[in-house]
Amino acid sequence: MNSWVDKWRDSWRSFDVFNRIIVVNALVFAIVSIYSLTGLKAQFNLQNWLALPSEFSDLLYRPWVIFTYGFVHFDLWHFFFNMLVFYCLVQFCQNLVNPRLTLNVFFMGILVGAASFLLVNNLLVMSGNSLGGGSLIGASAGIRSLLIFLAVYVSHYRVRLFMFTVEMKYIGMAAVFFDLMGLIGPNAGGNLAHLGGDFLGALYAYQLKKGVNIGSGFEQLMASVVGWFNWNRNRGFKKVYRQKNTDSMGGHSKDEFQSFTKQKQIDLILDKISKSGYESLSQKEKDFLFRSGK
Repeated sequence: MNSWVDKWRDSWRSFDVFNRIIVVNALVFAIVSIYSLTGLKAQFNLQNWLALPSEFSDLLYRPWVIFTYGFVHFDLWHFFFNMLVFYCLVQFCQNLVNPRLTLNVFFMGILVGAASFLLVNNLLVMSGNSLGGGSLIGASAGIRSLLIFLAVYVSHYRVRLFMFTVEMKYIGMAAVFFDLMGLIGPNAGGNLAHLGGDFLGALYAYQLKKGVNIGSGFEQLMASVVGWFNWNRNRGFKKVYRQKNTDSMGGHSKDEFQSFTKQKQIDLILDKISKSGYESLSQKEKDFLFRSGK
């Protein structure tokens, strides 16, 4: 028994944070599937404790579900497709930005998707309508956020889809179009969450291209709440003291000039990606772009 536990622990430690997210989703899916095949469902409704309810009043008793719903899938195809797309998008994102920023986009997309679902449904209830009840599950809002982030951040990057080569911006536009069309279908609530993720991904990318990381505060919060999703094995921190730079030129400090120069280099690299694709970058340019996202 101990040997099996040790092997599992070693395997877990070897996973990066994104593989851990997939493993957690797989474990939850397995538990939910086994649970649904037993007679326990009549005695204890597992969905009520994991899925996001459609009304604020229900959320007050289970506030954690605004996060846990993104790890729950009841259908095999839903689970498999979401995790496959998540894995592919993560591999793409890590060529452009660091893992922490990728996590920010994903988790913030889940939260904004939940907020969209709750806000619109409760506004409809106040006006005498509703989304038809039910609850929200799945990581789709976070995955949509990653997709739209890439569609905006490297809009002209070309990817191979089956027999065609398509620019990222068109893939993003298609995703948003289908999400809007889905508002008149049976999964209107799910598509509302998708649109929340779409909005967050687009906003994050637009601001990042301006040199502003809107998820920096959220990153610190997540680091304290979910520290077991650590992105490096060394948990220690080394305090570094730096002498304050008081040199200035034309009313601007040396650090401000360096920041401006760095942003211009990023803009030039992104422009090159837009015109010729990511693969046209030299290794030096790729390394610089990766470091800049940290």
